[in-house]
Amino acid sequence: MDFSIQLFSAAGRDRNSLFYKRFLPVIPSLFVSWPIRRQAQHIVEVIIPELLKLPETHALRPFTEPLRTKAEAALAALEARDTARPALSVVNNEIDDWKDSINRLRAGIYAKLLKYAAENGLNRKWGGRFFRQENRKANDEDESAPPPTA
Repeated sequence: MDFSIQLFSAAGRDRNSLFYKRFLPVIPSLFVSWPIRRQAQHIVEVIIPELLKLPETHALRPFTEPLRTKAEAALAALEARDTARPALSVVNNEIDDWKDSINRLRAGIYAKLLKYAAENGLNRKWGGRFFRQENRKANDEDESAPPPTA
């Protein structure tokens, strides 16, 4: 059975009772709207200690370990994500730098091809033949071939 249902029952079906408020300061639908870190911290710091104060035979006591395990796992996952974010940022910056350098190289080659075409009386579009042409999505427009310059 769900912890909130058992808690509601153990509190005499009164969410305003002191017993209920020891565990959840708000109704369950509001509790689950909290950020996951806040929920997990509340479980570890408030609910688990309160559950441990109850007698072993209390109906809520069997929820202690499952709640602790899941809350600690959530906190560990959030910590791992927070630790990984700076590394991901570095990788993303390196990828962006690589893309920029490739685009600069491509633009330089394109400019040299345009210059060659102009010097040799070739069509202005001649230089574009050396670059793959395809229909790109609107969000990739910044990566399309550079506009012709004269």
